[in-house]
Amino acid sequence: TRVIRAEPDPRRARMLQRQHVSDSSVTILPVAVAETAGPARLRRFNLSPATSFRAPTGLASLFPGLCETGQAEVETQTVAAVVQEADLDREADNVLILGLAGEELAVIGQLADLGLLQRFTHVIVPLPRLPLYEGSGDGREIRTRLEEAGFRVESRDMSDPDLGGAHHRAQWAARGTEENPIRDRAP
Repeated sequence: TRVIRAEPDPRRARMLQRQHVSDSSVTILPVAVAETAGPARLRRFNLSPATSFRAPTGLASLFPGLCETGQAEVETQTVAAVVQEADLDREADNVLILGLAGEELAVIGQLADLGLLQRFTHVIVPLPRLPLYEGSGDGREIRTRLEEAGFRVESRDMSDPDLGGAHHRAQWAARGTEENPIRDRAP
């Protein structure tokens, strides 16, 4: 198993790199994955999983005490660049886990449009009831975009109905076939 994690928060990236320094199967990329590449302002909140490039709109209504605790200038890469740099094995059972606080729909769309989403057999992603950040999508939009790319919900975690999540599996994998005509012709 190979793990490649992009970590936008410089402090957390350094901590993760120290933790995994002797594990060659884990690569920590000290970059943020975003819709566009370049410098960006990462917003930190008193709810650390809420860290995002985007203003918290729906999230602020769910957590009225949410407040920004700081900002960091970070370098971003597009998800396409990260996937291509990772040089994923097209025959492997690759898993994409998205924890990008407001970037999920944009990242899925970018991967699908470039034919790179088909390099993954599984996608695990939050499915919020409403858009949590300015310009982000809700769970229905995210699920629809994945379905258009050939993924179906394998399991759901709706323990929090506002902040649910799901594991999506590629249809060709769910049918038990190794053939993936979309992935086989992907760049």
